[in-house]
Amino acid sequence: MFLYGVIYAVIENNLRRILCFASISQKGIMLMAISIGTRDLLAAAAILAFCHILYKCLMTICTGIITDTTEVEFATDIKKLPYSLWPVGIGIVVGLCFIIAVPFVGSFIPKSVTLNEFMEYGTIYLLFLAGSSILLLCYPWRKIFLIDEYMVIKHKQSNHSVFALYFMIIISVFISIFIKPISKFALDIEFFISDIALVDQFLLITASLMVT
Repeated sequence: MFLYGVIYAVIENNLRRILCFASISQKGIMLMAISIGTRDLLAAAAILAFCHILYKCLMTICTGIITDTTEVEFATDIKKLPYSLWPVGIGIVVGLCFIIAVPFVGSFIPKSVTLNEFMEYGTIYLLFLAGSSILLLCYPWRKIFLIDEYMVIKHKQSNHSVFALYFMIIISVFISIFIKPISKFALDIEFFISDIALVDQFLLITASLMVT
């Protein structure tokens, strides 16, 4: 399941399908965590699934607004966001921070705990490291922010999509602020984060940014 999502996310060109296949790969990681079945992994997988729903919903809304307003559906046709779509840019940045588990965002604690637990299983650990950044590698965020030519807006974005975008950004920030007390209250566990896992995660993020 993990490899299926990764392979198709890499070769896919349609923006929405990239999100779908990347989501499949993440579900495969969560299933591996559940199959191992330790207390910390089960707790981390539950929180990670919740954070995954948040940031994937946010990325889907941002992608939907881009495709609806500019009629651009493929990664190869993506250009820089127009200034009128700057909230979409904020949403994409927040979503990418969740994906790569930047410190102080909601996915940082569960991903770090999962990395720490997977260290005993070499192959699974490497798969998790690779899968954590698959969407960062496949999604054309670099074009959206750094290319010189702007996309042309052909349709006005609906008020519903704007409301949904702001709502998900606020919810993501709220979860990032309160994820640690929520985790302790809901799951009654103390998270231990390995220094080695954090170093590997930092190296993975750096490598992903350099490759993209």
